[in-house]
Amino acid sequence: MGQIPLQPYRFLSLAPSQIQARRELLDLRGTIAQASGVIVLLCVGLYRRRTVARGSAAEEVSRGKSWLDAPPVKGWRETRREYLLTLVWAVWLVGLSAWRTGDDYIHLTRSLAHTAIATIPLSILISPGPPGLPTRTHVLLRLLGIRQSMLTPYHRLYGRFVLLPLFTLHAILYMAFFIRQSLLSKRIYDTDLQLGMLAVGLVLNVWSMSSEARGLTRWRFYIGHVVAVMALLAVAYFHVVYVRTYVLECMGIYALDMSWYVVRRYWSGSKKD
Repeated sequence: MGQIPLQPYRFLSLAPSQIQARRELLDLRGTIAQASGVIVLLCVGLYRRRTVARGSAAEEVSRGKSWLDAPPVKGWRETRREYLLTLVWAVWLVGLSAWRTGDDYIHLTRSLAHTAIATIPLSILISPGPPGLPTRTHVLLRLLGIRQSMLTPYHRLYGRFVLLPLFTLHAILYMAFFIRQSLLSKRIYDTDLQLGMLAVGLVLNVWSMSSEARGLTRWRFYIGHVVAVMALLAVAYFHVVYVRTYVLECMGIYALDMSWYVVRRYWSGSKKD
């Protein structure tokens, strides 16, 4: 047990039963993070169906946009509303990560990354389609009547304000632990630490590609983005065994979307013939 500057957190030596209890808490946080995202999407879908049924969507357009529907800075793509809601989501996930961590420094550190990666399947679910089909909505969200144009800004902001900060903070806290405990010179040669550093590098790569997207062709950006995300998922799969379920969820969501796209293309092509 050791004291650290980040009060009231400490480095704790845990019994096997305590380690198992913390593992179950991590899984619970991941479940809550995913469930909360699904609940938000369900609420948005129900609201959309209700407004369309009442014809109020056209009335909102005719009244014009509010202050929240304009970008905070001229030239930015996302609106104040989208920034605000994304920041609320980020604060919620940080709070969820800290929930019931007590004074356990390592538990908090692991929780930040675990909660973040648990929400990547939701980010893939709301991601836009490839160039030429940017407004194509995932087959699961079609059932809710949610347009892709509503979701794409949140997909972009998720990477900037959720994924990047939580993974980066996770890495900083772990490195501080290794340095404080004089373990870095030994652990730097371990595969799990090397994979963790590679994962953070891939997250930074995804973020930098998004920041430079305007300088890339659409196909080049899309392919590079997908490859970087898939590489991140592969690294996460081998980095920590406990996140493999989330990685498989991501692959399943993406495979379902691509399969649906291929089936529709084939079906429409056969009709033309």
